[in-house]
Amino acid sequence: MIPSPKPVINITRNMKNLFVGLFFLTSFWTTATGKNTVLDLLNPSGVPEVEFWVDLDFLEKNKFTEEKTAGSVHFISQSGQVKSWNVQVSIRGNYRRRICDFPPLKLDFSKKELEAEGLLPFDDLKMVTHCLNSEVDADLVMREFLTYQLYQTLTPESFRTRLIQVTYRDTQSDRTLTSYAFLIEDTDALAYRINAEECDDCFGMTDSAFAPKDVARLALFQYMIGNTDWSVFMQRNVKILKSQDGSKFYTVPYDFDFATLVGSPYAIPNDNIGQKNFFQRIYMGVEVPKEDFESCRALFLNQKNSLLDIIRKTPLIDDKAKKDMLQQLEKFYNDLEKNKIEVDDKVTKIWG
Repeated sequence: MIPSPKPVINITRNMKNLFVGLFFLTSFWTTATGKNTVLDLLNPSGVPEVEFWVDLDFLEKNKFTEEKTAGSVHFISQSGQVKSWNVQVSIRGNYRRRICDFPPLKLDFSKKELEAEGLLPFDDLKMVTHCLNSEVDADLVMREFLTYQLYQTLTPESFRTRLIQVTYRDTQSDRTLTSYAFLIEDTDALAYRINAEECDDCFGMTDSAFAPKDVARLALFQYMIGNTDWSVFMQRNVKILKSQDGSKFYTVPYDFDFATLVGSPYAIPNDNIGQKNFFQRIYMGVEVPKEDFESCRALFLNQKNSLLDIIRKTPLIDDKAKKDMLQQLEKFYNDLEKNKIEVDDKVTKIWG
């Protein structure tokens, strides 16, 4: 039986402005297209409350399968209407499904229902849930959510996310549990925003296929957050999109639970690149022309205050977690300003 987590963070009125700001950040790129997805229906005032009806025992017993079960999602929209959606629910994630009490989920909406509501037919949402049943894990959800926010500040070529408070209601009993989670937009919705499409035959692509500034931005961001659990070549925790005319490719990172900035208790060092301990940052980028790396470096330096403010001003995490995240980011900026990036012998240098 999946246990109920302890209460996590209380959302108070004085947090409202911050959450409105966070929602603006997560919605800006889509509203510019003039069309909405189901993600945009969620009320921007505070953290939306969502009721999620599903067979909890089915999810627990099928953690290691791709089996789906019927569920339903209910929330109050921006217009004040109660919205109800039928969804197919399955477990997602490779590592987390093995170690989490409550692993991440994939929600498959009905395209017909979405189109009937005048929405774009992007029907898949990922939901990052509390993994382990503890107050510490509530912080981990928030820390990963904030990490997505950091990358979205740097580029629109990133996944939008939406923090929610979920009450899970078991369809087979009277069990309920409430926790925080966040939703990640459909990959096709991201592709729509940037006039691209997911590349289904891009496995094994090398960094040379991408714009040098883009791969430098990806690698430097991963270095900043202390994440070595990614690969463009293997498409590990990186989605590859291509423009509609096929002239450009995009790399979009996701799943940051192995980043030191998130600090998951189950994260381990990456022996494949000679990482000595979990907290050792290693730059995993390829060599790019000096001017392209300098352009990327300038982007991060120009956004320094914006990125730090996302952590400084958040009420989502406690003071200890906030101090830890800020210290990590400030250490990164100290290295960046001094042009000091740690590169292991097994990883190509930034530039000659």
